[in-house]
Amino acid sequence: MALASTLLKYLFVHRTAQIPWSHVAISCWPAPHKRPYWSPPPSWPGTFGLEFNVSHQAGLTALVGCKAPEKDSSAQPDALFDALRNGTTPAMSPSVGPPRLGVDIACTSESHRGPKQMTTSAEFAKWLNMFTEMFSARERHDMQHAPAAGSDNRASPTTTMDESLAKLRRFYAYWSLKEAYIKMVGEGLLAPWLRELEFSSVIPPPPPSVPTAGAYGYNSSPEDLWGPTNYSATTGESSGFKISIRQQPVPEVSMTLTAYGSNFLIATETRGIPSSAACSEPQWGRLDIQQDIRPCAEGRCDCPLLR
Repeated sequence: MALASTLLKYLFVHRTAQIPWSHVAISCWPAPHKRPYWSPPPSWPGTFGLEFNVSHQAGLTALVGCKAPEKDSSAQPDALFDALRNGTTPAMSPSVGPPRLGVDIACTSESHRGPKQMTTSAEFAKWLNMFTEMFSARERHDMQHAPAAGSDNRASPTTTMDESLAKLRRFYAYWSLKEAYIKMVGEGLLAPWLRELEFSSVIPPPPPSVPTAGAYGYNSSPEDLWGPTNYSATTGESSGFKISIRQQPVPEVSMTLTAYGSNFLIATETRGIPSSAACSEPQWGRLDIQQDIRPCAEGRCDCPLLR
């Protein structure tokens, strides 16, 4: 998965910046962010920078990326990160700084990560209380007691999923949304404000309607693996699931939660990207390492290059 993550980063920079694969160099932000980024060389003729984020879990690796208006976005001030670190509430502003992206993959069926037994509500609640440093009391209450199914087919986990599995799937929906936000900001799971960041009205999208083969659906055709996407944008008025920090709405954040195969949820969070931009809501696609990546890595692809 680490190799696939590196290959995806190289492929994104190679194709988007239009530079030879051998010229791609991935750097790391200084502490406390320590996020991977691409800093273009002085000789690069382009006029934009790149923002990207990767995640991997249970054999699945994903990348989200976009162009940034500044060549080196790591040098741009980040008011949202500073506000969270300083204990203040981020203010709604028409300018939220450079684009920032976060993505997280959650696998809902990893037995070594989930509860050992979940036949009763009390067992699920006991397991859930292990995550008091990650989730607020309200979030844990919602995971435990809120109805697991939505009011329509698009939002409902599934009409055939039993309650315990539906609760576990919703837990991973909360997890992936929160971790995608943490990664977007450039923090880690030890951030002191985690419990002050709250999600609500979270209903995970259902798995694809077409049954998928294999433990995680890897053997199915690509078009069968993608389930529906739940989308929400906090640009003054929220729809779908909501996000707040210190009981105040988080400004200018777009969120998606996509079902992939029978057991995966992919969450993205973005800010600083105009809602009209093509990449404001990620459009997922699956890559083949032999057909899509290897020719570029070996320098025999037909990708255009800037001169």
